[in-house]
Amino acid sequence: MALGGRRPGAGRPKGSKNRANKELRDLARNYTQDALDTLAGIAQNGESEAARVQASVALLDRAWGKPKAQIEAEMNNEIQIRFVE
Repeated sequence: MALGGRRPGAGRPKGSKNRANKELRDLARNYTQDALDTLAGIAQNGESEAARVQASVALLDRAWGKPKAQIEAEMNNEIQIRFVE
């Protein structure tokens, strides 16, 4: 008796869409405007500075995408990698 792991023929066929995720995503998209309005309200009138900052970052990420991390590297006898923010 198989105890888990990879089995031939098990799972969703490669290339097929996960319909459950699509249906859930479509349902959630019905609340987009409400969610954005809520985030905008918190960004403008939140009780704490942390809440206002988090809501602002969430709005910016959704509007413009998350910023890409920049990496600088120097190659000589030693490898030095610095993450730039």
